[in-house]
Amino acid sequence: MKPTRLWLLLAVSAGGAFTSCGQSADVGPAPQAPSAVVAPLSTVDCAEQASTGYVHGESFPITVVRVDGKPVELDTANAYLVMAQAAESDGVQLRIVSGFRTYAQQAYLYGCYVNCNCNNCNLAASPGYSNHQSGHALDLNTGAPGVLAWLNTHGATYGFTRTVPSESWHWEWWGGGPGGGVCDQPAQCSDDCRTDADDRVAVSGAPAGFGYAIANASGGVSSFGALVPHGDLAGQWLAQPIAGVVVTQSALGYWLVARDGGVFNFGDAGFFGSMGGQPLNAPVVGMAVTPSGQGYWLVGADGGVFAFGDAGDHGSVGGQPLNASMVALAATPSGQGYWLVGADGGVFAFGDAGFHGAMGGQALNSPVVGVATTPSGQGYWLVGADGGIFAFGDAGFHGSMGGQALNAPVIGIATTPSGQGYWLVASDGGVFAFGDAPFLGSALVSRRCDGATTQVCAPGDDGCYHWQVETTCADGCRNGVCAPAGCVDACSQGEERCDGGGVSECGQVDADPCRDWGPPSPCEAGKTCLAGACVTPCEDACGEATVRCEAGGTSTCAVAADGCLAWTAVVPCPSGTHCDGGACLQAVDPDVVEPDPDVVEPDPDTVEPDPDVVEPDPDAVEPDPDAVEPDPDAAVVDAAIGVDSGASEEVDGGDIEAADAARPDIGPEADGAERDGAA
Repeated sequence: MKPTRLWLLLAVSAGGAFTSCGQSADVGPAPQAPSAVVAPLSTVDCAEQASTGYVHGESFPITVVRVDGKPVELDTANAYLVMAQAAESDGVQLRIVSGFRTYAQQAYLYGCYVNCNCNNCNLAASPGYSNHQSGHALDLNTGAPGVLAWLNTHGATYGFTRTVPSESWHWEWWGGGPGGGVCDQPAQCSDDCRTDADDRVAVSGAPAGFGYAIANASGGVSSFGALVPHGDLAGQWLAQPIAGVVVTQSALGYWLVARDGGVFNFGDAGFFGSMGGQPLNAPVVGMAVTPSGQGYWLVGADGGVFAFGDAGDHGSVGGQPLNASMVALAATPSGQGYWLVGADGGVFAFGDAGFHGAMGGQALNSPVVGVATTPSGQGYWLVGADGGIFAFGDAGFHGSMGGQALNAPVIGIATTPSGQGYWLVASDGGVFAFGDAPFLGSALVSRRCDGATTQVCAPGDDGCYHWQVETTCADGCRNGVCAPAGCVDACSQGEERCDGGGVSECGQVDADPCRDWGPPSPCEAGKTCLAGACVTPCEDACGEATVRCEAGGTSTCAVAADGCLAWTAVVPCPSGTHCDGGACLQAVDPDVVEPDPDVVEPDPDTVEPDPDVVEPDPDAVEPDPDAVEPDPDAAVVDAAIGVDSGASEEVDGGDIEAADAARPDIGPEADGAERDGAA
């Protein structure tokens, strides 16, 4: 399994003029590169002596021999002697001026520097943090004729590198070269676990004395030069990795800021608030402090700025569409403004911060990773991951690592107090010094996770540094530390989901070590979240759940990978069926006549009518059952006397009398008698 990688950070302290100092293993005035040699070839004493070396403040056993009367770590001595013999064959004589230093020797030189009562007050790193204590740093006689030119041409062939451009005499060996050597020693180490981790993330500076502090993502801090340790978070479980560090004005303290916005203060650094435990649209990536040290700003990858203490809110780009994520924040000398810098080299100025140029919109070999400002605030430097430097305003160019092979990418920049130099820091802890910036040491990793185990970088029986298993973690490992017991994860590490128009990632989001969903990172303008990723919106091609016939089968309208409705792949109809109206139907026999759906079938229970029965006339009037049938005889009489029905049109007595007279059985008297009686 690939080991978990961490990230480290660098903070810098700066101050008065720097002179080569404390470079000798012998207590006394700082050595200067001699102008001549005193012997034709280096003298060697291969008698081994056990001692204690220091890297990043941590001790380890070291074996030294003596070359030119100076103690030198055994492997370094062998590599140097092979190189010295090659130089001698070219007529150039190398000498070691300073080699390995004990803790006591470094403590003495550091005391001279702090108290300014000996060694010409020359700068010296704090005990345990000088690269001379690692055994791999040598100061050579580059003042002698031809030495520097020969080393510049051939040093790398033998594994030696000039790590401090301003110190021509300072060369380091961390492996490589043809091997061999005068002193009897097993084969050189093929690798060194102290330099194979990528765990640095940022760099920052302070104005009180030359020096810098380096911290890793798990919160460990190392101090170099004028800075002294004030505590750290090493070995503690963090909700989120450390993302930034800033040293106080006095260089007597520092702040660490985590990706979740949590702030941790050490030494004389005050706490004025944080974003820890609060929902964020994007992780915090940087921090800057006010001139008074009584406040600070945090910046998120989305360009949002959070102000605490006496830090003023001068604006941000949070919530605005960006071409690239923000990577760094730098304040003006007055504290009344700041710059935000994007990975594409874009620069955004707020408050009294002036715009002096940027790389936004220009082709870059690698993304911009950091920013540092000049003392006047009238200029700034941007640094790329390839070590390239871009200077704007009154910022001077003092060199870079651009175009050179790097073991690991550069992750930040810090400047000296004069603004005439700067340090670059790589993710493997390597430090590159330019201008008047002195090289004071590199940060080497010492812990890591490998699956569910913690590992430490320690010397083995062969004298080489290897990763060695320390602990097997029951509940997982992160940043070289085991998770506390009883953790119940809500999701899987690194899993992503959509949350409120943004993407939320699974990880440790608070003091609880259990994995949970973190705050969402909003999608860029014009995009939406789908299946845990920001995608460009699309248009639906059909109505959801509709089905159509296509190519002898059915196709259904459903949500596609891009989030839009689209026709799915065709599902063929079964053999013997065909698709009609979005459904697979049985085949029809062409010889079978289908019934007319408009014809009404007769009711089988209906009785057929008798063909001999005459149907009644539907127009005939039915007789009134209450009516009295007419007298057939009366009808005959009336007919005989020829009564005209038209006479009834005049209704008067004459008509009635005439009718009565026509009847033989009724006379006038009788009729009159009836009338009288009726009256």
